[in-house]
Amino acid sequence: MTSKKIKAMLGAMLMAAIGVQAAEATKAATPQPAIDAKSLFPDETLCKGKGIEIKRSQVDEAFVQFKANLTARGQVLPEGRHELVESQLLDRLVITKLLVNRATEEDKKKARTAADKSVASTKQQAGSDESFQRQLGAMNFTAEQFDAQVLERAICEEVVDRELRSHVNITDEQLKKFYDENGEQFERPETVRAAHILLATRDALTGQELSEETKKEKRQQLGTLLERAKKGEEFAALAREYSDDPASKSASGEFTLARGQFRNPELEIAAFALKTNEISGVITTAFGYHIIKLYEKMPAQKLELAKVKDDLKDGLSRREVQEKLLPDYLKTLKKEANLQYLNGAKPPPEASDEKPADSAVEKASEKPAAQSVTKPEPVPRAESATTVMRSTKAQVDALLSGWSSRESNRSKSSRGIYYYTKDVDMIVTFKGGRAVGVAVVDRPGAGVLGVKESRYQELLRLIGGGSPKPADVKRDTDGIREFYIGEVE
Repeated sequence: MTSKKIKAMLGAMLMAAIGVQAAEATKAATPQPAIDAKSLFPDETLCKGKGIEIKRSQVDEAFVQFKANLTARGQVLPEGRHELVESQLLDRLVITKLLVNRATEEDKKKARTAADKSVASTKQQAGSDESFQRQLGAMNFTAEQFDAQVLERAICEEVVDRELRSHVNITDEQLKKFYDENGEQFERPETVRAAHILLATRDALTGQELSEETKKEKRQQLGTLLERAKKGEEFAALAREYSDDPASKSASGEFTLARGQFRNPELEIAAFALKTNEISGVITTAFGYHIIKLYEKMPAQKLELAKVKDDLKDGLSRREVQEKLLPDYLKTLKKEANLQYLNGAKPPPEASDEKPADSAVEKASEKPAAQSVTKPEPVPRAESATTVMRSTKAQVDALLSGWSSRESNRSKSSRGIYYYTKDVDMIVTFKGGRAVGVAVVDRPGAGVLGVKESRYQELLRLIGGGSPKPADVKRDTDGIREFYIGEVE
């Protein structure tokens, strides 16, 4: 190409970039249409097939939201994992589109109902619309995008339920066999149903401690509320009006927790020491000042099969689909779509068991140990454990023998912290030789359907100690992402 041609081309590009047409160059300046970025940088197709086309912009948007979600959860994406995560996000978009394409009108109708319930539940857990919008912003979502993704995921679930789960038959014999062989999973420790009022001594946005003067005012205010409650004012009404706990405020301050589930030992001691309808004095924790009213105390018990039969059947059927039917089903859909990967895009390696956050993300507050994650060595024979909580390290190792594990570099002589990894990361804190706290964190992108309620219930039974507080369960469009039980740092 001659230098004259090059100059001519550059000149034309410059004119276009500033929105001036040659024929109008001598006219008075007039507003010109904004330049269309897509005309200069076309939106490449990364994957296409029968009834499907995924663009670069879709993957870019998914990646931005993925990183924002990690940041909101205190995790970071290490260098060198960008390409792997992108390929897995592309794969998720492909699978989602393939499933949505198979949806019937009835599937979409059911999904809309389920999505509405899920969004409403998420808003309720946020405590207020302002808090909900702030959480969406932290994950780089608008309310419309959030609703659309929840709906899309609900449609995928309906399709899988109709085409796969509806053909799974879990017999009464299978239910009884699982119940008999896993009886410890249905044990429930002593539990209290109570309500509390919190006046926080930390800023809700920054987490910083309030001034001593402000804390003194809060303490006096709670003292006044305590007097009003003891004189007969409705505790639930006071909680709705004054409590700073967004998770329980909308539920009139009410919660149901078992021993070992409280994040603050001061609250657990006070709650279990109360008599029915008794109100505690002012309790001080790192979060602020609390008062508790006990409604009911329930003794430890084992749930009867008849009471858990429906949930257990649902959980076993979903596990059958996830572990045995879904992988081959998705491979068939991809083959039928005759997928083509373009412009440097490629599917995730099939032989790899890695997920976007399995060795792909780290806690922002800590760097993992240099050692690689390996299968645990055989452990000495120990008395069999039935749940993680209150068990020894050797018992937990045996109970989670199918999980890979490593010690956290946050471990101390007085408190050991260990990571157990399978479809989720289970971070177990040991104190005095026994497990006193568990944090469960889903590995983002571990599956197109995310962690569902049935898997959540399985994990709760495995951990023991009942259900976590609503505030200690984090969700996004993929389902439950993390929850905490007991003493967790």
